[in-house]
Amino acid sequence: MWLQIGLFANLTQTNETLPKHRRVMKRIILCCMCVASTILGYAQPKQFSFYMLQPNTFVEVVANNALVKLTPSTKATRVKNAKIYKGTLLPVVKNMGKWLNVEYFTAKKLQSLWLQKSQCRLLTVAAQTECVMPPAFQVESADGSIGGVIEGPDARFQVRSEGIYRNLPYSVAHAPGSDNYSLQFMVAGNNPNYTYVINTSFVVTHDAKDKASVSVVRDEENGKLVYETLYVSIPRTIANEDVENFVSSYLINCSDGDFAKVISTAFPHDGVVQQVTMYFKATNGKRYAYTYNASEQPHGSYFFYNWKFVE
Repeated sequence: MWLQIGLFANLTQTNETLPKHRRVMKRIILCCMCVASTILGYAQPKQFSFYMLQPNTFVEVVANNALVKLTPSTKATRVKNAKIYKGTLLPVVKNMGKWLNVEYFTAKKLQSLWLQKSQCRLLTVAAQTECVMPPAFQVESADGSIGGVIEGPDARFQVRSEGIYRNLPYSVAHAPGSDNYSLQFMVAGNNPNYTYVINTSFVVTHDAKDKASVSVVRDEENGKLVYETLYVSIPRTIANEDVENFVSSYLINCSDGDFAKVISTAFPHDGVVQQVTMYFKATNGKRYAYTYNASEQPHGSYFFYNWKFVE
């Protein structure tokens, strides 16, 4: 089935001219103003958008020390700062003789690079009639990246039926041995061969007296976000084996105001999504994941997606 996816104060005097108690008060007021500005800086997004990468072919690097070039020539300049290792997946833009033109996404920019075919294994994306389901929880490789062959049970997605955030599929799951719960928002675009997931996570605390609540703790340094954690507080009476079902039910039925806090940790307030994990199946029957910077317009095939949160 398709899823469409105020404080006012006179602060003109210097500390030297203020009495001690007023200097303390000034610092308190300034701190309050900083906190207020932090809260205002995280207004809820009204929509979100990103580039849906849609390559027909990927390469899986099989060489331990792949030669990455700027142009398709052995004499071309070698790219030394590209973190391309054995097992790395890269989308193919062009197939030219002994060379493959691939897209390499970094946090700052998108690069067009060239690899020799002898260093790669080609993976053709298999045609699908239904969406490729992502795994139940986010899977990371040994180096912390998200990609490669993904095994394990499929995620079970649910949607809110009312309010601003209705009809946006998401899943809740707890990976064995993890302190955090995975929360995945799934988006299906115009092609069922690819499914896109925007990930966030949360921590469950057993400290609510009677009903659940959700909160976000953020920390900034020099105006930049350095720490953000989403907390879901549930009643102490909920047994450990019932937590996942309880939280899933709570998120379905909680107010838009509470669910907006969840949205704010997954989607940036300007609506421009950067990190997206794409899932596809290759003709070898295996499910793969590829994580990329979805705010950059790809050189190859893509679809621009936009979702608006409306009443």
